[in-house]
Amino acid sequence: MSYAFIRKRSKNYIVYLEYTDETTGKKKQKNMGSYPLKRDASKRLNELKEEIYNDDLVSPNDMKLEKYLMDFLEKYKPNLSITTYNCYIRICKKYINPMLGNIKLNDLKPIHLQNYVDDLVGILSPQTIKIHINILNLALKRAYKLKLVKYDIVDCIEVPKNKKFK
Repeated sequence: MSYAFIRKRSKNYIVYLEYTDETTGKKKQKNMGSYPLKRDASKRLNELKEEIYNDDLVSPNDMKLEKYLMDFLEKYKPNLSITTYNCYIRICKKYINPMLGNIKLNDLKPIHLQNYVDDLVGILSPQTIKIHINILNLALKRAYKLKLVKYDIVDCIEVPKNKKFK
């Protein structure tokens, strides 16, 4: 388990990360930045705490979309009804993970999501595809806020429209 804190040294505020080294088992501290203003140090501290909370500082280079999605849904579960949560898990396991799950999170591009949506157009109704996009939107907006992805990917894709007349 690791945690972060602020320490004042001379005129600067320094954000530290304290963690246990896996090889030696000893506690270590790492300087995560020095700031002249306390509010800047507090912002960095909050970012660091969010990273610690979300999977103990796993490098986003190693994280695949499948692992991130399942972890996100598990943490987002209190905000969903039981039925919705089960539906989201089923959609992830049946559609999203087999098609997009093996892509690394920082390698994910809008073209991947657009191809995914285009592949589903003939199979599923536009209303169902919007549920798939909603799942990806919730997860990737959080990833964007946590700086795991560089930009909001879901905003770049085109959503299929419902046909008024068949």
